[in-house]
Amino acid sequence: MDKPLEKRPLSDVQAAIARAEEYAAAHKVPLTVERLAAELDIGVTALRRYLDEGYRPQGRSRAVVEAVRAAAGQATASVMEYALSRGSSANMHMMYLRQYAGYGNEQGAAAEPIIFEGEQEI
Repeated sequence: MDKPLEKRPLSDVQAAIARAEEYAAAHKVPLTVERLAAELDIGVTALRRYLDEGYRPQGRSRAVVEAVRAAAGQATASVMEYALSRGSSANMHMMYLRQYAGYGNEQGAAAEPIIFEGEQEI
């Protein structure tokens, strides 16, 4: 689609998110931001602009952007859960989260601990 994300109907965006979730489930892979971008037919870089907390949508576009942000949060959780449940090296997943989910090497007061709750159930 050439139409900017915030100008699309919420139902179209929700359908794209559902397709991304279905793809991940069918292929037994984690939901990723890249899959969301592919289903939304936008580049990952463009999608990241919408995910940036500094971007404040107005009016009806707010619901669209919030739906995408919620799906991106689910994608981050999906990658983390996949890494924890697979028992493989976490290095690949850590690099993914640093590159695409905003987890980094913050220093000082801005750094917040990452706490995994319920990992025994995973």
